[in-house]
Amino acid sequence: MRLVSLLPALAAAAVVVAGQGLTPTDNPRYVTVAIARPSGNGIRGAVRFTRLADGSGLQLDVQAEGLEGGVQYPYHIHVNPVPASGDCMATGGHLDPDRAKALAGGAYRCDPAQTWTCEAGDLAGIYGNLTADGSGSSKFKTSYRSTVLSFDGRVSVLGHSIVIHAPNNTRLACANIVGYKKADHKM
Repeated sequence: MRLVSLLPALAAAAVVVAGQGLTPTDNPRYVTVAIARPSGNGIRGAVRFTRLADGSGLQLDVQAEGLEGGVQYPYHIHVNPVPASGDCMATGGHLDPDRAKALAGGAYRCDPAQTWTCEAGDLAGIYGNLTADGSGSSKFKTSYRSTVLSFDGRVSVLGHSIVIHAPNNTRLACANIVGYKKADHKM
């Protein structure tokens, strides 16, 4: 009798979940794509993380605009999410579950050829800084594969944030990385 009375509630819940489509989710089992849209100080960007079909990591598609020509903008995955106040300083340090920076002491230097020397969140160190495309525009665009990052485990990007820095490491723009259930979510 109890099961019969639960069936209408379960059916209604299934309809609600199915109708949500591009629903943010924290469950890495269901995440196929995650997106962060950092903005601040005239800079707007998007970082899209897509699970690789073979499960070996993530594809990153990165876009930014409002960049000053000739300037190198480091960007990283930070440990803490951006609070409701939008304070990029509250995002803590870089994602570094293997303690690469701590183990290097004051001599931390990311070597992209040996990613074990890098903080997992040091996107600029591993893949290069954001720079305007050189055509006189203020835009940047790139794509690359990361075998370091994931949607689950100790190198998960979920629950963290993206921060774009000035060359002097001032935090200019930031956003939370939000996971979604469908891969067709637009940047």
